[in-house]
Amino acid sequence: MIRAPKARRLGFVVWALVVLALAAVDCDGSRSEKDKAKEAVQKFLDKLDKAVRQSDTATRVALLHPAVIERYGEQQCRDFLASPEAEDPSRRDKVNRVDKPAPFDFTTDDGAIPIPNAQLVLVKETFQKKKSERELHVARVDGEYRYFIDCGTPLVRQ
Repeated sequence: MIRAPKARRLGFVVWALVVLALAAVDCDGSRSEKDKAKEAVQKFLDKLDKAVRQSDTATRVALLHPAVIERYGEQQCRDFLASPEAEDPSRRDKVNRVDKPAPFDFTTDDGAIPIPNAQLVLVKETFQKKKSERELHVARVDGEYRYFIDCGTPLVRQ
């Protein structure tokens, strides 16, 4: 049996390890972008959930998407978020999936506002001590996530 020189075998082993390492980085690269998005949205929702548990209306209003404020007015949203129905010491959201940014119609009682780059988020929530799954949308504003809710009766469009 003819054996390859040790240096040649070592070179092949090193080459194979480099190829495998590059393949692993490439495979993890696409997954890690999803993981990064999921972690970023989870961090945002953790901040929002903490505000809900602590009845911190100011933080909850500050985290609203500007389209929500435009549609309902800040005072109406503040009043809604300060109401007993909107407070919950058991509130927790766990992100299951975050979709890529895509157009989203923020629909209110009197129509829709197009949002160009929102992300659909599927979460397992605990609300009023009950667990369920729900969908929500977030969108970045000045690099920070903001969320969408229905604060009641929309302001009259002008």
